[in-house]
Amino acid sequence: MNYAFTRTSPSEQKIGFLELSDFKEDGKMNISKNSSLAKVANVKAKDVCVVEIYADWCGYCKLAKPIYDEVAKDVSKKYRDNVKLFKINGTGEQSKSDEERKESEMKLMELIKKNHEDFEGFPTFYFFKNGKKIGKHSGEVTKEKLIESIDSMVKK
Repeated sequence: MNYAFTRTSPSEQKIGFLELSDFKEDGKMNISKNSSLAKVANVKAKDVCVVEIYADWCGYCKLAKPIYDEVAKDVSKKYRDNVKLFKINGTGEQSKSDEERKESEMKLMELIKKNHEDFEGFPTFYFFKNGKKIGKHSGEVTKEKLIESIDSMVKK
């Protein structure tokens, strides 16, 4: 399996890219003992997972990218390994040359839209704990707002 952490750039050391197999059919994150999230990303039930769904063409997403990168650095210092950050390219645009990856991303978006009816557009940040969605933020985001949201999700 091609897992996210093997594809991150140096500026995104703490952010991984998710795949279809990282979710169950009911839209929950697959954090079972044998899942790639548990094995490769070391996700545990108590961890908060932040998942950004973005599109390359989205203006707010472009503005959010450096913010999310900064949040990743700050959160890794504050919470060590208890908060994990991920991304999903919601359009498959990034991987036009890789049809299999593009198809997987599109199926993942279908799964998310089916199980999370509150998906409104790009960027959307979902917060998961114990595999279940516990929060959401859509649209324009600031570093302070995102960290505040993460802080409140950690306390849940």
